Amino acid sequence: MGRSRSFSPCFAALAVVAARLAARLAFPRSFLTCASRANSGPRRRLPAIVAVLATLFVASSLIAFPGTARATAVYAQPAVLMDLATTSAGGSGTYTPLAPFAIVEDQLDDFAPSPSPVTLVFRAPAGFEFEPGRGYVFAVFGQDITQAGIVVTAQAVTLTLTIPSMDRIDLVLLAGLRVRPNGTEQAIGHVYRPVDGGGTASLSGMVATADPAGIGGTAIISLVAQGEAPPPAATPTPAPTPAPDGGDA
Repeated sequence: MGRSRSFSPCFAALAVVAARLAARLAFPRSFLTCASRANSGPRRRLPAIVAVLATLFVASSLIAFPGTARATAVYAQPAVLMDLATTSAGGSGTYTPLAPFAIVEDQLDDFAPSPSPVTLVFRAPAGFEFEPGRGYVFAVFGQDITQAGIVVTAQAVTLTLTIPSMDRIDLVLLAGLRVRPNGTEQAIGHVYRPVDGGGTASLSGMVATADPAGIGGTAIISLVAQGEAPPPAATPTPAPTPAPDGGDA
């Protein structure tokens, strides 16, 4: 349930991002201190254009969905539709890119501080899988999160965050993820934080769930596999074995 307020801290986060962006466009290499490519470890720096896109993305989300802010607000794209013809189970195996999504604090302590790095895990719902090793994460320079890393496997996205304090509103952006169906039946579900194996991060307002389709938890991104899966490949019929020639004993 959201907290009532006259001025959303999400807008404050946006203002912080915009101000820091304007101040550091001349020095783009110093804007991000905790950007990371999937499976490559922390502190990989990304171009300032990524920060520009992040700012615009969050701004458009805040304007389009002003009532969605909870203790922690998740700004994501609408449901992603995929054709079962792209399934990895006998289909083309083609991945569908996901638009970036942001996690924005609504209160200073939504991300609880920790003296050691913490993890935050999102799982693909039943019937879907991520492209391993594909994705980026970054948090805004100068805020509480001082380092961020990401590891992407077929079934999970694992963020490692260093959060030594809770003095500022934080924004975490994930981008570059891709997904595909991995079954032969139509499916619908949400990328979600699991109850078991959801990581050690204490994150107010994000509801975990034990449902394999992500039902009952915070829906990060909704995924839909529709259409028909390709028919199974025909098994070639072996040629009959010729009968041995009869002969005299």
